[in-house]
Parts: sequence; structure tokens; C-alpha cells
Amino acid sequence: MKNVIFSASVLILAVITPISPAKAQELNNNPFSNHNIINALERSRSASVQVVSQNSHIKNIQSFGEKSGVAYTRETLFRTDDNGAAWREISLPRYFHEIISAVFFTNENTGWVILVDEQNTRLELAETNDGGFSWTKTPVNLRQDDLLEADLENALLQFTDRDNLSLSLPLPTSSNFRGESMYESLDGGNSWKHLARSIHKNRSDNQTKVDSRWSLKSVGECAGFKSGCLQETQIFTGTKEITPP
Repeated sequence: MKNVIFSASVLILAVITPISPAKAQELNNNPFSNHNIINALERSRSASVQVVSQNSHIKNIQSFGEKSGVAYTRETLFRTDDNGAAWREISLPRYFHEIISAVFFTNENTGWVILVDEQNTRLELAETNDGGFSWTKTPVNLRQDDLLEADLENALLQFTDRDNLSLSLPLPTSSNFRGESMYESLDGGNSWKHLARSIHKNRSDNQTKVDSRWSLKSVGECAGFKSGCLQETQIFTGTKEITPP
């Protein structure tokens, strides 16, 4: 019986003997250890939250006609024809690696969208003359330094008449100033001419954008790409919220 007990004791000690420091270090460095798996899941969750936040963030709004208007995120263009009571998604000629930079409509039928190809660092102008049911695309040729430096995702597109368009691209500056590179087209977007680069002092940090009938409000703050940071955008007509679902 003593021999049996001694043998069992040796077996138990062998089982519970601590692993060597080298083995412990190896397990600690293993990317599939419990600690690292948890960290990886947290990083993945934070990245997913940021992507969802970016894709649902309304970048800008524009109302036109009596009750029509558009709102857009980096991936989706919404339109309403009853002052926000109902919205529908406008199908764009957009590839999965293209995002919406700017939108401008002159009326219920005619409008343009600037699309940014993130993979190839280039812009295209999509034009519609039937309210967004069909589109034609034209390359937007810019200077190489603007393609490399400018914030292509947040352009400003405007028009003066049917053929004259203007395009402004934000440039990186200090927080107190705003830089931009300006282009114009005199042939409806078929060709573009660079006008100038400018830097001027920021006028306001107001997080509300006001249109002729609507206002776009941002709730919450994001410091750079802080993990888990969320910012909500809402559209109002007067005091009534009309944000797309």
C-alpha cells in the first residue's frame, strides 16, 4: 500500500510541477493565448465600431425644390421628396473601394457626386439628369500634389450655372486654420483647371450645418481616431428630426 501511495504521489507531483520559465514565456508570447485572444477581440471590436460609425455618419445635407433634398454618408446617398417624412437610397455607380466625397444638386433632376477611389487615389464625377435613376462617370484630373496631400474624402462641390462647377479640396493645416486647393470646370466637369491654394483662419467650430430648410447637428466628440469614439449626426427641419433610418 505504501508503494502504491508513493507511486501516486510521484505522479501527482509530476502533474502539478510548474512549467519552466522558458515555457511560460513561450505561452505568453503565443498570439493564441487567452490574454492575447482577448486583446485581439477588443481591437477588432474597436475597429468595427469605428467603421460602423464612419459609415453611418451623415457628412452633409442639401434641400432643393419644394420638398426634395439629399443627405449622404461616405457610402450611401439618401433622397427625400416629402421633406424627410420618407427617404430612399439612391443607387450610385460606385465600386466597393469608392466613397462619396461631395454631392450637389441644382434641382430635382440634375446633380453631381464626387467619388473617391481609395485604392488608386483618384476622383470621378458622377452626373445624373433624371433625379438619380441613371448616372454617367467622368474622371477628375487633379494635380499630383493635391492627390497626395488633400483630404479627398471631404471635398466641396458647387456650381454657378449648368456648365460651370467649382471644386474645393481641404488641405492639412494647424487646428486654427483651414487650407484648400480650388479647381473649376467650364465644361460641365469634363476638364478641370487649378485656380489656387489658400490658407485662412477658421471661422467657427460649430458642429451644426444649416441648409435653407434643414440643419445637420453632430452630437458627441471624437479626438482623432480614439478607440471606441462615437459621434451621432441628426437632421432637423425646425425642431422635428427627419434623419434617415
